[in-house]
Amino acid sequence: MAANTLHSEQFPAEPSPDAHEQRTRIGWWPSLLGLGAGLLGGGGDGTSVTIASVVAVIALIYVAAAVTDRPPTAWWSLLVSIPVVLSGRLAGVAALPFLIMAALALALIIIGWRRGTWARACNRLQLYALAGFGAIAVAGALTDGTVAALLIAGGLIAHAAWDAVHLVRRSVVGPRYAELCAVLDAVLGLTILWGLL
Repeated sequence: MAANTLHSEQFPAEPSPDAHEQRTRIGWWPSLLGLGAGLLGGGGDGTSVTIASVVAVIALIYVAAAVTDRPPTAWWSLLVSIPVVLSGRLAGVAALPFLIMAALALALIIIGWRRGTWARACNRLQLYALAGFGAIAVAGALTDGTVAALLIAGGLIAHAAWDAVHLVRRSVVGPRYAELCAVLDAVLGLTILWGLL
């Protein structure tokens, strides 16, 4: 009897196959949510200012997470970004999302500077990404037709790759957020490209 007790303490029982399957199924929720949101939201023809502003806001979310040094900030920032992105459409002022994001970006950059956030290389990269994706977003908003669609789709797909790098490195944002964002960005970008065919 004592031998059995010792053996069971040293080697815990294997989890049942059902438990593993359930964990695996639940583990895919960020990808499924990103896919669903991307298909439901769609990229349209890729030429609206609203979809262009998405390219900028997804980079701004990473900056917010870097400044707070708390990966869960990305989730809260994502929720806050929805009304920001839709503000131009709701207020009838196309540039409004970009004005709000510029003010938020400036505030985050100053806060990050005061906190010493930008001393870390991985955090400084978020600033460069914000500048790059922000420029793509503004260029996409200021142009129209195929050029706008290609800029915006390219920005979204490039950010999907950015998300994938952060997912693998497990830096700045949490892995579940990076996974969701990678799938969402890729689906939106590919939807826009599909619309060009």
